[in-house]
Amino acid sequence: MKVELRDKLVLVVGASRGLGECTARAFADEKAQVVLVARTKHLLDDIVDDLQGKGTTAHAIVADATSESDVKKLAATIAQKMGVPDVIATCVGGSLLREKIEQNSAEDWSRTYAANAAAQFYIMREFLPPMMDRQSGAIFNVTSKVGVHGVAKAGVYGASKAAAIHFSETYASEAKQNGVKITTLAPGPMDTPMRWEATPHFDRKRTVDPDDVASLMVWIAAHPNVAFDTPLIPLSLMY
Repeated sequence: MKVELRDKLVLVVGASRGLGECTARAFADEKAQVVLVARTKHLLDDIVDDLQGKGTTAHAIVADATSESDVKKLAATIAQKMGVPDVIATCVGGSLLREKIEQNSAEDWSRTYAANAAAQFYIMREFLPPMMDRQSGAIFNVTSKVGVHGVAKAGVYGASKAAAIHFSETYASEAKQNGVKITTLAPGPMDTPMRWEATPHFDRKRTVDPDDVASLMVWIAAHPNVAFDTPLIPLSLMY
């Protein structure tokens, strides 16, 4: 069964670039009402202006998903002005590669966990309960293939993604009993700005197209009765 996504309220966190931007645009193409969230206002404003110019209802909200207080304010704003989201895509994250374990600092550990695990925790804690109360909705938590299969140089990064996967999967088992489908996506290297900032010389032929991952989220959201074993890993070559 396919459902219509037109006018559905879609919240995309980490929407100013990369997979987040692709996801916002993919849902906008379905005529959903899209709320783009990120830290960088001018990037959000440019995307929203473009989407609105194409006839899409789009809003920008500046917030840092790694900040508990910011996410609480975000949830309050959404609830007051728009209601309960029908779809949430948490695309925020941060990369970290170190040649040797001793090169990882405590600050590296804290910052990476904040970007890749804490952000999803804050979003899920604030938005999942009202979706469960309503008995409907879809949540996409984007993690990484390195959270499933360890990769050299990415120990801290992979551990933070593994934590996000476990957290997402744990609450998916509870949420599905209350009408909410949580899908954990764990793509390999994607052709995004974060990829090229982390590894400028990476082989582009070995990357996943973020538009394809975004299209997958749209398809899953439009087919609520289709279930997958997750984490769902879009195929790509590893490092």
